[in-house]
Amino acid sequence: MSMRKFLLLSLILLPSFSTGLVAEPPEDFEVPLIVEEILPRSGESPGNRVQELVTAGIPLPEHSGVTYTGELGMRGVTAAKFTALSRWDSGGLKWVLADFLADVPSNGQNRSIALTAGEGGFGGDFLATDEPNRIIVNTGPAQFVLQKNDFNIFRRVVVGGVELVSPGNASEIVAYDFDGRPFSSRNDASPEVTVEQNGRVRAVIRVEGRHTNAAGAGFLDYTLRLEFARGQSQVHGSYTMRNARYEANSHARSRGIELVLKMNPGPNAHYSFGGHNRSVISGELTGNNTAYYYQAVSNSNQAGANEALWVAPIPRGSEGYLDTGYKVVQGGTTRFQETDPDLFPNPCFADFTDDSGRGVSYGIRFLPRLWPGALECSAD
Repeated sequence: MSMRKFLLLSLILLPSFSTGLVAEPPEDFEVPLIVEEILPRSGESPGNRVQELVTAGIPLPEHSGVTYTGELGMRGVTAAKFTALSRWDSGGLKWVLADFLADVPSNGQNRSIALTAGEGGFGGDFLATDEPNRIIVNTGPAQFVLQKNDFNIFRRVVVGGVELVSPGNASEIVAYDFDGRPFSSRNDASPEVTVEQNGRVRAVIRVEGRHTNAAGAGFLDYTLRLEFARGQSQVHGSYTMRNARYEANSHARSRGIELVLKMNPGPNAHYSFGGHNRSVISGELTGNNTAYYYQAVSNSNQAGANEALWVAPIPRGSEGYLDTGYKVVQGGTTRFQETDPDLFPNPCFADFTDDSGRGVSYGIRFLPRLWPGALECSAD
């Protein structure tokens, strides 16, 4: 399993419609699409995209004749789903959300895809199965089980027939209050775990819960969304912390948040962290040893402007912050350190595997600009 790298793909629409009002889309109805990769300003190298997820809103003119998503199809893709977003006063569809998988060559475009007349979504079974006590997501290469009660992120994960996360694991999301006391998502007795979106291409699981301590006292609410795509073992997670309860009508101060994912340990754990200029810092973990990447002050996108967001900012001296750049530490020993705030990992990731190659790759988008932050792995 790996965390899905976020891709920003542009859609350039070149509509071609017959004129006049019709009761259904004409046979020659077609909206050609141009799918291309937009690279970040930092100059990240492009690469070939193979069957990666595209989610985009597509506008339709009032005279298109399309009244419901079951009249739509798509040329040039193997699977697609359509969702109505808005309608014209006449009842026809005005905006449609399309989910599909696309290939995009390095530094190139895919011009073979078009929205057409058809019979609605296609390309296999829906990804998520909603059961009374659990939700099962099957993307093809990977299967995920999420428990509705005693929520621990993933109850079970199997990738390529190998069980990476087993039932009974102690995975959790922990929020720390200003005094450093932990409040875990696992202590919430009644989280809401639901299928927010489900289709043949993409599924989104939404979790609404509260960070709670062992005594049952709550700290902050949260919303977690996990996005899955057909043909991929990657998961894209989006986490939002909320402080909007009537009985808690004051500011909440937190020292940090951490997501803990417990995996099946294999022989000889290996770690890798991304560094600046696409370098990699790697090593081997033994016993209960840990390794972590820590991001201090960075000039990525003027990160200092976010200083007011942090209740425990990095200490400052007479000439500025005392801790700048980033470092990789293993077992208390600094393996690598860069103090220049203009140098930071891109992409920012961690990879944790055993001798067989099974493991997980994970990361936090824009972590260098959201300092302070860290990625950690442990052999236990």
